[in-house]
Amino acid sequence: MDAVPIERLMGPAVVVDVSNKTKDNADYTVTAQDFQDWEENNGRIPDGSIVLVRTGWDQYWSDKRQFLGTDTTDTSLLHFPGIDPEGARWLVQNRGVHTVGHRISQHGTVH
Repeated sequence: MDAVPIERLMGPAVVVDVSNKTKDNADYTVTAQDFQDWEENNGRIPDGSIVLVRTGWDQYWSDKRQFLGTDTTDTSLLHFPGIDPEGARWLVQNRGVHTVGHRISQHGTVH
């Protein structure tokens, strides 16, 4: 963490809510189209901003099996929403986004 310049951790922020898409899909990945759809409804994501993704997955925090997709230690069985590499690339290449936060747990997160 000490290799990340502090300027990358500060700035305007937007919250992109995809919880309606993850509700029935533990393996949903947030795409460039999701970010573009958000912009259509909310305006352009500011260059150099922080993008926080709300998946709604925090609702399963108290149920390990539901939250992680498994109650074993076999990491190949993990299932929870994430950000598609193409979506992350789009944010960096087209909006110069500094930081992306993926909201899973309800502890210590922005509401």
